Amino acid sequence: MGENQKSLVIIDDGVYGVSLPEGTKITHLKVCGGRVIEDREPTPEPTHGALCAAIILRVCPQIPVISIKIMEQGTAGDIRRLSAALLWCLENKAALVHMSLGTLVYELKDRIEDTVRKLSENGTLMVAAFHNRNIPTWPAVFPGVFGVRGDKRGVLENRGIAFDSGFPGNRENSLIACISESLGEGIEDIRYANSFAAPVVTARLAEMALSGEGITFEKALAALEREAASYPEGAFKGMYCRFDGKPAEETEIPVLWVERELLGPVYGEFRKDGYDVTVFSDRGEGVPLALYGQAECMAEGFPRTMAGIYPADALLFSTGERPELSFSEIDMYVGGKAGEIRVSVETGERVFRSAGEVFLFIKEYFA
Repeated sequence: MGENQKSLVIIDDGVYGVSLPEGTKITHLKVCGGRVIEDREPTPEPTHGALCAAIILRVCPQIPVISIKIMEQGTAGDIRRLSAALLWCLENKAALVHMSLGTLVYELKDRIEDTVRKLSENGTLMVAAFHNRNIPTWPAVFPGVFGVRGDKRGVLENRGIAFDSGFPGNRENSLIACISESLGEGIEDIRYANSFAAPVVTARLAEMALSGEGITFEKALAALEREAASYPEGAFKGMYCRFDGKPAEETEIPVLWVERELLGPVYGEFRKDGYDVTVFSDRGEGVPLALYGQAECMAEGFPRTMAGIYPADALLFSTGERPELSFSEIDMYVGGKAGEIRVSVETGERVFRSAGEVFLFIKEYFA
């Protein structure tokens, strides 16, 4: 597999500003203009990527590190840069890739899914952190990726690893890890951040990669299973997805619930007028509500949480039954049938004959 056979690639905001073990071999790269080039712009402040590296290298200081910077310190990443970094890993036959980052936007996962699949098929071990709300995050929930959440119940010892038996997905995506040790003066408590739980798993995989045993995904998963601490069944219940939401006045985009039979016509009116709309549905259209455990009954906070995540002009939710959520969660309910479409808002109800009439009311209401 060449010179990267036993290297660790960290895709993040660079690895700078943190004291690493003496003799650490590190190559600094960055994504620029869609290409991966040498990074010659070190930053003095501790980077997120450096903290991840420190957690890994305390256990496995001899593994060479390749840092690929895809974002500046303190800024959000870009799916195109993540895609370019993953393609570099594929072309250069990376053995182990660490990503304490990801996207929450369902439609964006397609930009990296094929590359992640090819990396997995080629034997690259990948670790990714969930978002701190434990909302589905890509690549953490892709098959073949070790997806990690922090031990927010305080069950595990420092650097303990476990599996969540109640996780509604692939076994490798259900890892829980704990990091409670200090990373140095001035560095805040990192125990409950998923970003810093994920390096605990990466550190263990790095040890396996250097063992000379020819580690594979199957062997790595089996080893983690053998070594895993027991985690109380149901201890993570209610914490797979946390929907803190936002107050309605802080959410700039309209949030609507639309009855199934009316979803197509109403969505069509938005699209015909050039609006970018994201649909959440329990039966196949748009983003699957089942991803969030919301197929049967949408939880309080869920619509507003999604409104804070998705870069759309409006969100449309569609389920078999109207959810019992207040107008602080759903701005407008659209139900009934063609010829008698009932639109409910906080101030009352209106009846319209067609989706076109409904759409004109929507534009006027949210103007």
